[in-house]
Amino acid sequence: MSTPLNIGTLPQGFCPATYQDMLNGYGAALSVDIPSASGISISATKPADTSNVWFQIDSLGRFIRTYIFGQGSWLSAHPMQPGFCVWWFSALPDFTTFDGGDASAVGAAAGPMWQQAKDGNGTTIAAKFIVSAGTLPSATVLSIGGTGGEETHVLTAAEGAQDPTHRHVTGRFAAISGGGVDDVYLIKSAVTAPIELAHRCAGGNSLSEATLDTLSGVVVQTSQVLPAPSANLGHNTLPPYVVGYLIQRTARIFYSIV
Repeated sequence: MSTPLNIGTLPQGFCPATYQDMLNGYGAALSVDIPSASGISISATKPADTSNVWFQIDSLGRFIRTYIFGQGSWLSAHPMQPGFCVWWFSALPDFTTFDGGDASAVGAAAGPMWQQAKDGNGTTIAAKFIVSAGTLPSATVLSIGGTGGEETHVLTAAEGAQDPTHRHVTGRFAAISGGGVDDVYLIKSAVTAPIELAHRCAGGNSLSEATLDTLSGVVVQTSQVLPAPSANLGHNTLPPYVVGYLIQRTARIFYSIV
């Protein structure tokens, strides 16, 4: 839009003493007429003149957004780029109406503005923690779309787990020097090196040593071997958490009013 400049007449004998006086004189002789059609429409409803810029306001006069007319409708670019994600801590909105969206297929000026966030493989992100791409201290590389972790974990033998049928052995009964099976051998320092602690039969104490697995008597133990042991249960690996939804901008670019 261009506005004509009205040029007036300088006073007879105009001879300014300073540059400032000259500027003041020129300024007093110039004027413009503001046309009634300024090229800007400010209204709650779309203007009839599609050549104007439309400042949309609500019923209380509060500014909403700026539109220009193009491709058959009033268009305003969404301030967030497609793919932008935010956390949402309430029930998911109706994406067909949320933030100016509609139920059409997604296009530059149609379809939902938002969706439940998806990962790099196009899978909806649900019940997952978010980890930035990079390399862990273990040298494991985390790439976009990768998944991992577990809700619970069952320890392996390498991590210190024990078979639920295990028992703690302290010794074994055995027959010594012709006596009955009433001599007690207790573990000295390893399961292969027990020492006989006492005899309960006639024959005296020899305190001889024997390898534990060469004895055939009842094992002296501190725990019972269960006939039907329970399976090892996994322990929780989740830290304290709060639940929300991750929502994501779709490929739609413009708000559109036909």
